[in-house]
Amino acid sequence: MKISAIIITIFFTTHFATYSQDFIEIGISAGPAFMSSDSPYISGFTTSVSAGAGKLYNTLSPRVTFYYAGDINSLLPASDRSYYPFIKAFAAKGIYAVNISSNFYYEQGLGLFIANDRIFRSTNSWAPGFIVSALGGADLRGESYSGFRIGIGGEYGLTVYNRYIRYIGIFFQAQYIIALK
Repeated sequence: MKISAIIITIFFTTHFATYSQDFIEIGISAGPAFMSSDSPYISGFTTSVSAGAGKLYNTLSPRVTFYYAGDINSLLPASDRSYYPFIKAFAAKGIYAVNISSNFYYEQGLGLFIANDRIFRSTNSWAPGFIVSALGGADLRGESYSGFRIGIGGEYGLTVYNRYIRYIGIFFQAQYIIALK
């Protein structure tokens, strides 16, 4: 399954380089999360790093993302447990973004999701699935094509083969848009 994730990443990276895009976006996000794998939900945190590309006047663009969701106790210094559950995942999404006004926007995403289940100490399996997301935010670029966008959003990932991994994340996202034209 690691090879599949690498192949998907290479495909989308080369795809970005071969079509005429007007901008590249790089983003990070963090927030609370819930995760499970054939078990009740565990509360925790999520972080992600994403990259995408597209045209300035088209509303649909591709984005690849790496996610890490872990048990909140792993961040606490007084915790003495030896193992903390976590999920690592990759996603390739199509993002539909719409400017509500010159300063505000929303985006929705749908895509493929591949997750590494590490909820229990004895499991280490990869499973494919789907992910959906929604976000609303402020566009801080003003009159410039390059600059920052920030927002608050949520996403739901679900695998459909091998393990029943579920991921729910609520996050604050910061993106930097680099205009190429």
